[in-house]
Amino acid sequence: MTSSITATVHAEPQVAEPSATPSTERHVGEVQKKAALLRRVGSFIMHLLLVPAICLLLLLAIFSFLSPAGSTHIAGHQVFSMLSGSMTPVIPTGDLVISKDVTPQQARDLKVGQIISFHDSPGSPTIVTHRIVGIERDGSQVLYVTKGDANNAADEFPRPSTSVVGEVAGIIPRGGYILQALHRPMVVGLFLATVVLWFLASALLKFAFRPEEATNEKQELSGNARNQSSPSTPGSKTRTLAEGRRTGGGLE
Repeated sequence: MTSSITATVHAEPQVAEPSATPSTERHVGEVQKKAALLRRVGSFIMHLLLVPAICLLLLLAIFSFLSPAGSTHIAGHQVFSMLSGSMTPVIPTGDLVISKDVTPQQARDLKVGQIISFHDSPGSPTIVTHRIVGIERDGSQVLYVTKGDANNAADEFPRPSTSVVGEVAGIIPRGGYILQALHRPMVVGLFLATVVLWFLASALLKFAFRPEEATNEKQELSGNARNQSSPSTPGSKTRTLAEGRRTGGGLE
């Protein structure tokens, strides 16, 4: 009589090494893309704001260095440093006054309340910036009564329209100190060196971030390739063992 025994042996499932899930890898990739985009946007905004300011300061440095101390003439505008507090609080000491040039006819048609820049006296290089508080006429000549906002009384003498050099068109707070500093050769040299170093640093930063972005893209492509392949599922193996009575050194 022969008896057989069938046994089923289950193979132990293989334990996979912990790895990032597809959703996690996608999330990391999206974060890296957003970070790169924010860097590009921030760099663009910084260049958009700083480049015009740097160009303006560079022009001021050149024209200021070539012009008399305390004044600069750029594109039809006189630029002055406010040296006194006579126009406080509208124009405090140290502010930069931008005065638009006027023609002789425009100089005769100014109105009360306008702030003008004029020569302190005929032939004087000193420029005064005060407000018009009155207008007088002497035949064909137009005279302006001027006064500093912080002064208690009007200026001693009316100013003829021929002494007017411009009408105040803008004010840059504390800019007068910058204009004064730009008359020094050392300051101009340091400013130009700073501009060169800034552009050089910007180029180096772009170069430094490129390898990182390339590595991130390579890792993302590798992760997508792994996700497309399906891992095999460990199954069970069955084997049947037959045991019988040994007769004659064999199996019956």
